[in-house]
Amino acid sequence: MENEILAIQYLENKEKALAERAEIDLELKPALAEADQDKSAAGKQATEALKTTIDLKESAFQQTVEGMTLIFSEFFPVLQTLGATKDNPYHIFYHEKDYGFYIDDNKNIHYT
Repeated sequence: MENEILAIQYLENKEKALAERAEIDLELKPALAEADQDKSAAGKQATEALKTTIDLKESAFQQTVEGMTLIFSEFFPVLQTLGATKDNPYHIFYHEKDYGFYIDDNKNIHYT
Protein backbone atom coordinates (compact mmCIF):
# COMPACT_ATOMS: atom_id res chain seq x y z
CA MET A 1 0.00 0.00 0.00
CA GLU A 2 2.84 2.39 0.79
CA ASN A 3 4.28 1.87 -2.70
CA GLU A 4 0.92 2.72 -4.21
CA ILE A 5 0.69 5.90 -2.12
CA LEU A 6 4.12 7.00 -3.37
CA ALA A 7 3.09 6.26 -6.96
CA ILE A 8 -0.10 8.30 -6.58
CA GLN A 9 1.77 11.19 -4.95
CA TYR A 10 4.36 11.15 -7.73
CA LEU A 11 1.66 11.01 -10.42
CA GLU A 12 -0.37 13.85 -8.91
CA ASN A 13 2.67 16.08 -8.40
CA LYS A 14 3.99 15.38 -11.90
CA GLU A 15 0.61 16.16 -13.47
CA LYS A 16 0.32 19.31 -11.37
CA ALA A 17 3.81 20.44 -12.44
CA LEU A 18 3.00 19.81 -16.11
CA ALA A 19 -0.24 21.81 -15.83
CA GLU A 20 1.50 24.68 -14.05
CA ARG A 21 4.30 24.77 -16.62
CA ALA A 22 1.79 24.71 -19.49
CA GLU A 23 -0.19 27.59 -17.99
CA ILE A 24 2.96 29.69 -17.64
CA ASP A 25 4.45 28.88 -21.04
CA LEU A 26 1.35 28.54 -23.20
CA GLU A 27 -1.03 31.07 -21.67
CA LEU A 28 0.68 33.68 -19.52
CA LYS A 29 3.89 34.29 -21.47
CA PRO A 30 2.07 34.79 -24.80
CA ALA A 31 -0.38 37.12 -23.03
CA LEU A 32 2.59 39.03 -21.61
CA ALA A 33 4.17 39.36 -25.05
CA GLU A 34 0.88 40.68 -26.41
CA ALA A 35 0.37 43.11 -23.51
CA ASP A 36 3.95 44.31 -23.88
CA GLN A 37 3.14 45.45 -27.41
CA ASP A 38 0.45 47.78 -26.07
CA LYS A 39 2.28 50.96 -25.05
CA SER A 40 -0.80 52.60 -23.55
CA ALA A 41 -1.21 53.02 -19.79
CA ALA A 42 -3.61 50.06 -19.75
CA GLY A 43 -1.07 47.96 -21.66
CA LYS A 44 1.69 48.86 -19.22
CA GLN A 45 -0.58 48.03 -16.30
CA ALA A 46 -1.52 44.69 -17.87
CA THR A 47 2.17 43.95 -18.50
CA GLU A 48 3.06 44.56 -14.86
CA ALA A 49 0.11 42.49 -13.63
CA LEU A 50 1.11 39.60 -15.89
CA LYS A 51 4.74 39.79 -14.76
CA THR A 52 3.60 39.57 -11.14
CA THR A 53 1.29 36.66 -11.96
CA ILE A 54 4.07 34.83 -13.82
CA ASP A 55 6.45 35.32 -10.89
CA LEU A 56 3.86 33.89 -8.49
CA LYS A 57 3.10 30.97 -10.80
CA GLU A 58 6.83 30.26 -11.26
CA SER A 59 7.24 30.18 -7.49
CA ALA A 60 4.32 27.77 -7.13
CA PHE A 61 5.80 25.62 -9.91
CA GLN A 62 9.15 25.49 -8.11
CA GLN A 63 7.42 24.39 -4.91
CA THR A 64 5.62 21.63 -6.81
CA VAL A 65 8.91 20.47 -8.33
CA GLU A 66 10.56 20.47 -4.89
CA GLY A 67 7.73 18.32 -3.55
CA MET A 68 8.04 15.99 -6.51
CA THR A 69 11.79 15.72 -5.90
CA LEU A 70 11.15 14.59 -2.32
CA ILE A 71 8.69 11.96 -3.50
CA PHE A 72 11.14 10.90 -6.24
CA SER A 73 13.84 10.27 -3.64
CA GLU A 74 11.50 7.83 -1.84
CA PHE A 75 9.83 6.26 -4.87
CA PHE A 76 12.93 5.69 -7.02
CA PRO A 77 14.50 3.08 -4.68
CA VAL A 78 11.13 1.29 -4.50
CA LEU A 79 11.00 1.02 -8.28
CA GLN A 80 14.61 -0.14 -8.34
CA THR A 81 13.89 -2.84 -5.77
CA LEU A 82 10.85 -3.96 -7.74
CA GLY A 83 12.91 -4.02 -10.94
CA ALA A 84 10.46 -1.71 -12.70
CA THR A 85 11.39 -1.27 -16.36
CA LYS A 86 9.51 -0.14 -19.44
CA ASP A 87 8.84 -3.79 -20.27
CA ASN A 88 7.95 -4.66 -16.69
CA PRO A 89 6.50 -1.54 -14.98
CA TYR A 90 5.04 -1.24 -11.50
CA HIS A 91 1.27 -1.02 -12.04
CA ILE A 92 -1.37 0.79 -10.03
CA PHE A 93 -5.03 1.38 -10.76
CA TYR A 94 -6.05 4.94 -9.93
CA HIS A 95 -9.14 6.93 -10.89
CA GLU A 96 -10.32 4.16 -13.21
CA LYS A 97 -7.04 4.09 -15.11
CA ASP A 98 -4.07 1.74 -15.08
CA TYR A 99 -0.65 3.38 -14.71
CA GLY A 100 2.70 1.68 -15.19
CA PHE A 101 5.73 3.28 -13.51
CA TYR A 102 9.28 2.50 -14.52
CA ILE A 103 12.83 3.81 -14.49
CA ASP A 104 14.51 4.58 -17.81
CA ASP A 105 18.19 4.24 -18.74
CA ASN A 106 18.82 7.82 -17.56
CA LYS A 107 17.41 7.06 -14.10
CA ASN A 108 14.20 9.03 -14.63
CA ILE A 109 10.78 7.86 -13.50
CA HIS A 110 8.17 7.59 -16.24
CA TYR A 111 4.61 6.38 -16.30
CA THR A 112 2.26 5.26 -19.00
